[in-house]
Amino acid sequence: MNKYLPFAGTNAIQEVIMGVHFEKKFTPNEILNIQEIIQQSDLNQAKQLPKYLYSMQLNSDNSKQGVILSSTHEQYLSGIRVKLPELDGTSDKGILVDNKNISIHFMKYRG
Repeated sequence: MNKYLPFAGTNAIQEVIMGVHFEKKFTPNEILNIQEIIQQSDLNQAKQLPKYLYSMQLNSDNSKQGVILSSTHEQYLSGIRVKLPELDGTSDKGILVDNKNISIHFMKYRG
């Protein structure tokens, strides 16, 4: 390997992702609690992006007038992404809380 990655030197590892997978999905309230913990920590200056899940259910009723459609829908908080800024304004590290997972991402691993 004659060339090395400019941000990693001789290290061949380019990206590292560590995660924890849970048995049950996080509820919206649990995600709000995690978001509050992040806001009270040293990560409170990081950019936080909430993730929402939108679900819709369509119901049909075969009546004498034809098919009548009705729908119900809901939107709820399903996760949060935290981007950790670098001094130059880019973001190559982050935390993702989603469904059953909490993962930490290092997009430019520096060994």
